[in-house]
Amino acid sequence: MSEKLHRIAALVDLMRRHGIDAFELSSPDEIVKFSFEPTGHASAGEAAASSRSVEADMVEILSPGVGTLVARHPAMSAELVTVGQTKQEGECVALIQSGRIYRPVVVPVEGTIVKRLANPGDVVDHARPLFLLKRGKAV
Repeated sequence: MSEKLHRIAALVDLMRRHGIDAFELSSPDEIVKFSFEPTGHASAGEAAASSRSVEADMVEILSPGVGTLVARHPAMSAELVTVGQTKQEGECVALIQSGRIYRPVVVPVEGTIVKRLANPGDVVDHARPLFLLKRGKAV
């Protein structure tokens, strides 16, 4: 995805998160307009949009935005998570890169990562399932 598309995707994601349904930017050379139905992903709704239950004890961890899935922080050598690891609520398991911006993908509840649903380098949409997590503490 080109740099311009990453910027547009990030702008649309910001608009949706903050309930903005129309945007216009004018310059002498061009006019850019966006408009769509708001999704209502703001504050408390944003937290609910970070995961969805698949089965009683399974949860999909969803992408917080549009961009490229990154498995490790640029300053780290190891991946943020591997299948089989137990993570606490709020821990970062991956990043979504949009241009120069990195957004954390966080665990919504304590549990064990049982499956990767997207691969590093994949371009993902907002709310795409990235990981499958089994709720609860490791035994």
